[in-house]
Amino acid sequence: MRTLGGYALLDRRDVKSKSGADGIQLRFGHDEDGEPYLYWVTLFVTESRIFVLEAGGPKEEVQREEARIEWSIANFEHVR
Repeated sequence: MRTLGGYALLDRRDVKSKSGADGIQLRFGHDEDGEPYLYWVTLFVTESRIFVLEAGGPKEEVQREEARIEWSIANFEHVR
């Protein structure tokens, strides 16, 4: 994403799903036509599956909805 899409890695966080899976969250930033955008990708890897949760959009909107996005990720339940 960084080399081909021009996204800058802003943050890396360890996360845990409601189902107990450990995960990693990468937060990226990108400017498009002079407007800042944010993109979050959260990965949960289990023995049999990889779950990818994505959120993104204009920076102002993502920041406004940040608590809801974080709640959704923390409450993610996967099939074991």
